[in-house]
Amino acid sequence: YTFIVPDKLSGTYDFFIEQTSSDVDANLADIEGFSDDEALISALASATNAIGWVGVGAVTSAVNVVQVEGITPTPTGSVVGYPFFRPLFMCFNDADDVDTDKKNMIKKYMCGILGEEGQKIASDAKYLPLAPAEVSKEFFDLGCMAANAIEFDTYTGGEFQDCKDIRSIVVTGSSTVFPITSNSEATCGSDFVNVVTGSSGS
Repeated sequence: YTFIVPDKLSGTYDFFIEQTSSDVDANLADIEGFSDDEALISALASATNAIGWVGVGAVTSAVNVVQVEGITPTPTGSVVGYPFFRPLFMCFNDADDVDTDKKNMIKKYMCGILGEEGQKIASDAKYLPLAPAEVSKEFFDLGCMAANAIEFDTYTGGEFQDCKDIRSIVVTGSSTVFPITSNSEATCGSDFVNVVTGSSGS
């Protein structure tokens, strides 16, 4: 077999190794991975006797998806019992010494991702949206009702030279989360917020 795998800096690679064993990682030591999911799928489709892994959102009809534990992963199917289901996390600094205006803006953005429009973005990117109970819990934990009531039409921070930083939410992550974050600016509902996205794996 030819192994065609994600870049070793990517979360997708790390997650697969965590779910299998370090022996798999050792066997792939001399293989250069792909930082671009489309390029990985293209390589898989054109190679003979090739096997690899990628996020379900990148899968096309050009490749065959292997069943695991009798489950074939699809963007609209169930992941119950599927051993390689990978949750996506969005994290931010909620420490007491972080500027309150910045934290409020980020929370409003996160609440937008959890909302109907944000979950549609996840579905459009061929990822499974959160279950209603999961959304409710995250809404409560983040205080989304209060966050969504905050307006950012004017600058309310301290030093004016920080305005550029206040106006931008910088989102970094692997190529797996990029399809969601790159389309997520629409969830903010304010021209005051500019979402800048990037991929750490590319």
